[in-house]
Order: sequence, then C-alpha cells, then structure tokens
Amino acid sequence: MKPWLALCAVLLLGGCNMVHSDHPLFAAKDAAGAPTFRPGIWAAPDPGCDFDPNLPVKAWPQCAHGDAAPTAEPGGTMLIVAGKPLLIQFSSAPGNDPVAFFYGAIEPLRLDAQGRIVAMKAWPVQCGPPHRQVRGDKGPRGTRHPLPGMTMDADGNNCTTASTDTVRAAAGPSRAWADSPGDAYWVRDGEQ
Repeated sequence: MKPWLALCAVLLLGGCNMVHSDHPLFAAKDAAGAPTFRPGIWAAPDPGCDFDPNLPVKAWPQCAHGDAAPTAEPGGTMLIVAGKPLLIQFSSAPGNDPVAFFYGAIEPLRLDAQGRIVAMKAWPVQCGPPHRQVRGDKGPRGTRHPLPGMTMDADGNNCTTASTDTVRAAAGPSRAWADSPGDAYWVRDGEQ
C-alpha cells in the first residue's frame, strides 16, 4: 500500500463497505484552506517492517509501501477536502471505465514549517458498521445497517451517496470501524 492513491485504494478498494460515487461530490472550493502533503518520498510501513529509508524506494521491501507523493489538486485524481476530519476524494485509476470516486479521511499527525502534512493516519469512509463475515457466509460483504443517506449497491457490498454532508458524517465513526487506520509519513525530498 502506497501512501496516496494506493494507501487510500488499499484501504478503500481493498475491501467492501466503502462509499463511492460515479462523479466527484467535492469541488475545488471544498479544498480551500486544507493543508497539502509535503512533496517527496513517503512510506506507509507495515508494523515491524525493517527498511533503510536512505536507499532508493525500489530497494525497499514491499512492506515499506514507499512512493513519491502526488499533487492533490482540483481536477486531479485526488482532492484534499478541508474540514474536520480532512477528507480525501480520489478517482479510480485513469483508464478504468467507468471512473469511480472513493472517499477517505485523514488525521494529520505532524505538519512541517510550511504547514504541509508530513505524517498522518488515513482510513476509509464506510457505509455503516462493518458486517463481520463468518466461515461459509456467502452473502453481501457490506454493512447490514447503512448510515442515514447511504444507499447500498445492488450487490450489497458497497454504497453510494449524493451528499457531501453524509460523507463527512460517516468519516468519524468509520475510523472506529477501520481494522487499523494506516500511518504514512514523509521520508525525504525527491522522487526516488
């Protein structure tokens, strides 16, 4: 899991019970006042992952989940939405048809002198309390109790909403439902 799109994608796309939309719910005006990520190399290591941050990212073990930070910008694949908590709206990989937009939340843990995020926790915005499947359960993997304003997809695995307020309201309880919010932090300047 890489810290940006991949961090969010793994958190959001790696499972079910995730909020998505077929168009962006947030616009550039919603990003006003939100901090940005410090450009450079970031890591989101698994617990116990041992790696040398001075080596090129390609030499890091997979468990370090290193990558160069992309720019979060209006019209791009990722938008940081101001507010508490900060939200991330990102689109599926370019070329995917249809394009989908997914939502996560972040808690900055540290900012640099320019006010850019250099360490954070991230978690997916979920449809409602997760359904814990038991062995042999072949049913839908999404919540059995969607939050107000969420509509479960036909397969019952994920949900949609047309409301930015619903996404924001779901972000708080979603943190408690996340298996473990992902930690990511800035390592150094550069792209490798």
